Amino acid sequence: MTEKKVWFITGAGRCLGTDIAREALAAGRRVVATGRRPVETDQRRGTWLDP
Repeated sequence: MTEKKVWFITGAGRCLGTDIAREALAAGRRVVATGRRPVETDQRRGTWLDP
């Protein structure tokens, strides 16, 4: 059985956390991202993925 690793990124609503999440997703990694301000984190999430 192959296990897929998941990146857990805190602070994904701002700066460095957003950059890390974006790069991890671009590299094909699975990501769980959290942020202190849910609205900001949700808005940033749209910039991580291609529609």
